[in-house]
Amino acid sequence: MLKTSRTETDAEAFVQRLTLKEKVALTATVDWWCTAKFKWDGVYLPQIKLSVLRIISRVWEVLSYAFLDLMTDRMEPVARALLRWRRGVKTRMWSQPREILGGSARTGYDGRLIYNGCQSAGVAATPKHFVANKIEKRRRFLTAQVDERALRELFFYPFQLILKHSDPWCFMTSHSRVKGTYTSESPYLIQGILRNEWGFKRLVMSDWVGTYYAAAMNAGLVLEMPGPTIFLTSELETQVYL
Repeated sequence: MLKTSRTETDAEAFVQRLTLKEKVALTATVDWWCTAKFKWDGVYLPQIKLSVLRIISRVWEVLSYAFLDLMTDRMEPVARALLRWRRGVKTRMWSQPREILGGSARTGYDGRLIYNGCQSAGVAATPKHFVANKIEKRRRFLTAQVDERALRELFFYPFQLILKHSDPWCFMTSHSRVKGTYTSESPYLIQGILRNEWGFKRLVMSDWVGTYYAAAMNAGLVLEMPGPTIFLTSELETQVYL
């Protein structure tokens, strides 16, 4: 279970000062990469840039997992070095690179060392795709008909290992459906499993163009990617009852 830090407590107090309009604006980015920003008393609520590390990803796919098991003591320092470079372009989030043999399957337990190294440099690590995203072609039109035992033993388990061996600041949902429901709008997956059962209390975001309906907000999705918004913030302000 995650502990509440002073930073988290300050953040909660900060959010309490937001107007409804400002809160709604934070449920999606303002463009392909960046969240909204506000200014109070001369102080900015900082804009966060989300970025997929495309150039390094290409190199990493070929090299990283070939020696991962032999070089585990080197992965965290390598991740810290990469993120020091990324600070030059003001990136604050990094989508875990994949390797050509396993794709997204290797961004789980194997990626824990990368997650730890990234976050020690102040950049959020984002495990994906939660969950059962095993086919890339036409994935927005597919549904994974998986029974409960298979979900837990095969698809949930790598993400449970991530939470056991690291403390990611974000989780990213997949594009496809599980049992007929898009993962980005599944109360069972986001609220039931990730938050209530596993105790994850941080950001849950969609993959790029992985939000389909406003139902994602009720399911517990925090951030729609990318912006300008299509689903979460559109008309949401008028639908919130205080």
